[in-house]
Amino acid sequence: MRPDRTPKGAVHAWRGWLTAVTIWLALAATAVLIPPLQSPDEGGHLARAAMLAEGRLFMHAPPGRDSGSEFDANLVRFVVVGTSISGAPDATHGPAQKQELAALRWGGAPMFVEAPAMSYYLPLLYMPQALGLSLGQALDLSILQSYWLARGASWSACTLLLLLAWRVMPLSPLAVGLMLLPMTMFQMASPTLDGIVGCLSVCALAVFCRAYREQDWLTMPRALLWVCAIAALAAARTHLLPLLLLPFVLAWRHRRAREAWLGGAAAVLALGWVLAMLTLTRDTRIPRTHGSSELLAHYIRHPLDFLQVVWASLRDPVLGAGYAEGFVGRLGWLDTPLPSGSHDWLWLGLGLCACLSLGWTPQTGERRASELWARISLGLAAFASVLLTFLALLVTWTAQHPATHVDGIQGRYFLVPALMLAHALSGTAPEQCWRRRIAGAPVALLAVIAFGALSGWAIVAALVARYHFPFS
Repeated sequence: MRPDRTPKGAVHAWRGWLTAVTIWLALAATAVLIPPLQSPDEGGHLARAAMLAEGRLFMHAPPGRDSGSEFDANLVRFVVVGTSISGAPDATHGPAQKQELAALRWGGAPMFVEAPAMSYYLPLLYMPQALGLSLGQALDLSILQSYWLARGASWSACTLLLLLAWRVMPLSPLAVGLMLLPMTMFQMASPTLDGIVGCLSVCALAVFCRAYREQDWLTMPRALLWVCAIAALAAARTHLLPLLLLPFVLAWRHRRAREAWLGGAAAVLALGWVLAMLTLTRDTRIPRTHGSSELLAHYIRHPLDFLQVVWASLRDPVLGAGYAEGFVGRLGWLDTPLPSGSHDWLWLGLGLCACLSLGWTPQTGERRASELWARISLGLAAFASVLLTFLALLVTWTAQHPATHVDGIQGRYFLVPALMLAHALSGTAPEQCWRRRIAGAPVALLAVIAFGALSGWAIVAALVARYHFPFS
């Protein structure tokens, strides 16, 4: 009898699909509460998906203008109307705005719009949103209906990626908790890049841990898909470049050159995209006396200056509190705080999930040393990713030089480094974290369910109070 036909295999598959349906419904319920264009920079992400839907990968910069592209004028109007309440805590999604959004249709005159921030992102990760927009235009739907198709395709892709990651390797309680955070759920329910990047990162990390533990599991087709995912992540988010080190760690672990060659190819592709976009993109939003390349060269020559700026930013009480709040959840365009007291409980819940994720294996000798190196590799990748987050914003978004702190960093940028740390904490066998029991009950499962309920209450309460029944 085939393994997947056994009762145990059937139960495992049934639980996986039940979990996937639950995640999809949770994201759909969250999305219903979020009016269009309320995720940070969602208009730019939507424009990037619209470009991909039309087969255009690159932006251009006319004389005297920042990088951008031509878009349907009605789509531009859709973005303008949708974001009219963004950043205004007292503004709600009223009937007049809903009617205007519903009335807009495709077919407006081409209109050039500057969008330099979106030029850096690898557009291929917008494929689900682009498919939704293309289907809407093919069916002659309105822009709003096409938008909801794109949004549904985005959270469906997130669901499938999480299901795939779980089938590769069960996630630790901390990794699950990070994906259940209000900020993470909010972004997964929005048609931006953050949800896709977070879920694809979970897949990439799961593959690394499984392949590190089982040498023969990473077949050539799986290896190709894995390095393509890593290259796409690194090209879409500069601070994820440390993921490119993971194939080389596998090559060292298994003494096999294949992963090293594939990792080298992924590094060339990702770094090539990043350098090309830095060269081709014209971005004058932040008036500065020094260019990004000049600043990057300065901090490479003077790394202590860079570390001092990072330390000053972390020690700043206002900035530090903003990082912590934005990581757990400050929704909308940073204008939708969670209910009072929920942050403390959510941080406490994450701490409990972290304790339950402490993994160990009863191994000795070479196996224990190998497991230690896997954890160290993931920890170093997380640390490097955090530093790259500060460096990227320091050379592109911080106006002052010499800088006293780094501008533009939001707490949500640290999700993937936190996921790396979660995998470092649990090791390459996180399924052991779920076997701990108290009075016969699986304590990790109960903790995750309780954390998910708390997070769900916090995000629903925040969204309802902000967009639907505001209280003065």
